[in-house]
Amino acid sequence: MWTAKLKNGQIATETGSKWVDIKGDIETLSFDYNDTKIDLPPINGKIKGFVQYKSGSASLLGGPIEIESQTIGVILDNGTKLLLRFHFKNNKIETIVE
Repeated sequence: MWTAKLKNGQIATETGSKWVDIKGDIETLSFDYNDTKIDLPPINGKIKGFVQYKSGSASLLGGPIEIESQTIGVILDNGTKLLLRFHFKNNKIETIVE
């Protein structure tokens, strides 16, 4: 679950906020995974923003969506994205540079 400190000092969480509503106001971003808190670097001269998204699957016949992974990361000033993808089924963390 992600937690963000916003530029106005407020705290936003994945369970209480929509990413689309706060993504432009984030100052710092962290992610709790298996009792470990991962803090991403704050907005500064080299980091211009943050990214977060999930992937999942569902039966074509209907039913609940199963979240398979969640990705968080930073966007550098040159447009490069440094991402951490958390794979929930096999309990692994993948590092991605785009």
